[in-house]
Amino acid sequence: MPWLNLPSWFHRGLIDKFNDFIEESRIEIEKNLEDNFTSQISTKLLNEYGILTIVTLNNPNVMRIQPPLIIKKEDVDYFVKSLDSVCCSMKILDKGDID
Repeated sequence: MPWLNLPSWFHRGLIDKFNDFIEESRIEIEKNLEDNFTSQISTKLLNEYGILTIVTLNNPNVMRIQPPLIIKKEDVDYFVKSLDSVCCSMKILDKGDID
């Protein structure tokens, strides 16, 4: 195979380009995960606890809580415990210690 006879500097150059590509890909994946992080929390709150939240359009890192007009302390406690549980399941917090 003729490509095997290429100079060693050529192979090093390919390896360097490949490593650069891998690093750029990793950075882009992490950025996309960060951009969707609040949406993941919002989705888990809705699917697992029936809590409706909305990610704002102008800032994807802001989540609006949509409580009813009349809210009880028990409802607030339920939300806080649910959010704590979601954060723990996503490894945001070390342990669920909200009382």
